[in-house]
Amino acid sequence: MLAVGVDTELVKADLQLGDFSDPAPSEPIPAMPATRLLEIYNKTFAPARSLPQLSPTMLVGFGFPLELGRSFVTQTTTGTVTQSAIQVVGVSDRGMLAGLTIPLASAVRLNKAAGMDFQTYTAVTLQAVDASAVPGLVAAVKEMGFRVDDQERRMAENAGAAVTVTTFAMALLSALICFLAAINIAHALSASVRARARELGVMRAVGASQADVRALVLAEAATLGLVGGILGTAVAVAAAMGIDLAAARLLPQFPFKPDTFFQLPWFLVAGGMALGVLSSLAGAWFPSRHAASIDPARTLAG
Repeated sequence: MLAVGVDTELVKADLQLGDFSDPAPSEPIPAMPATRLLEIYNKTFAPARSLPQLSPTMLVGFGFPLELGRSFVTQTTTGTVTQSAIQVVGVSDRGMLAGLTIPLASAVRLNKAAGMDFQTYTAVTLQAVDASAVPGLVAAVKEMGFRVDDQERRMAENAGAAVTVTTFAMALLSALICFLAAINIAHALSASVRARARELGVMRAVGASQADVRALVLAEAATLGLVGGILGTAVAVAAAMGIDLAAARLLPQFPFKPDTFFQLPWFLVAGGMALGVLSSLAGAWFPSRHAASIDPARTLAG
């Protein structure tokens, strides 16, 4: 079994049973498996072997015997083999992936009892107060002559970059579609204004101002844009829900499979509808100016 010692305060929020501190030698050592390890078991190991899935609550209180100083991997022993026990007291995001996390004081005591180095550390974990402070923290650690294991951070940054590029490409495609929609709306409203030139001329003749005619055309465009925005947003939300449902039913379970592939906050939904209105208003700008400039005398005389 691999184990790593951590300070109690780092995993205090994940503690569900007892106290995460070094117990008496006759008491079981509190331990925490990693959340990621449990996720890998539930999504990969358990389904392949028809085993039940486990929740963090089910693991709390589970105990098993432990032999200190013996390796079942190399069939070798280190010093005196002693008997102890482990008890799971929670599941933590800060736990080590390949093993269990135990109190730091317990790791020091066990290493001391086994005649191992208990005064130095092979690795430490640094926690930044903010994500923006990570580059400076990494640079400071390297200046001190230490090596930084930032493999997980690089993987997260690569995944984030892929999401950013995909989001930017989709946003660019959406902007292009809105631009083409505005052009189509401009053509359609221009044809509508020409067909209704006599009607608009009558409105001007009975007292409607240029601003009234322009507002009328813009209101028609805004109404069309709002209806189109609502329909388009509804279709997008329905498509997202359909993809999530299909993924839940068709995709196999795998580690860290998300519950949803889309984030649809209220402001994004409202923005989709507002974008339809803005695109329509942009396309209706020139047709509304043309409608407002119609000469009622010339139109009615013709």
